Amino acid sequence: MMEKRQNSDPAVSQGATVTRREELLLIRVMAYVGFVFVTGITFFLFFRAVPNSGVLDSVVKQHFLAITGVPMAAISAIILVAVFKATSGDVEFKAVGFEFRGASGPTILWVLSFLSCILGLRVLWTCS
Repeated sequence: MMEKRQNSDPAVSQGATVTRREELLLIRVMAYVGFVFVTGITFFLFFRAVPNSGVLDSVVKQHFLAITGVPMAAISAIILVAVFKATSGDVEFKAVGFEFRGASGPTILWVLSFLSCILGLRVLWTCS
């Protein structure tokens, strides 16, 4: 059975109700639209606004790890947190006197995963 909640927005008429499913769908759609918007602006700046002077090639060669490795570490951390959340429900854990629950659990797990990926990239990059 769907949980219906009264909408607290005064601009909406008094009898309007919003289900949790509709709320989550709206959040997901807004996230996708924001992602497409930011990606489109990035591609526009990267391919159209930057002149073909060869500067971009040298920057990519000098900072390849920062350009490719850091975003891949962020994506890997997001996937890890999403898989944990999908398989075991809410992410909660305890560490050295701290207890992480609610929104802080996935956030701290993401930060730790991201930092470990970055550290691994740094160690492997300096080995070559």
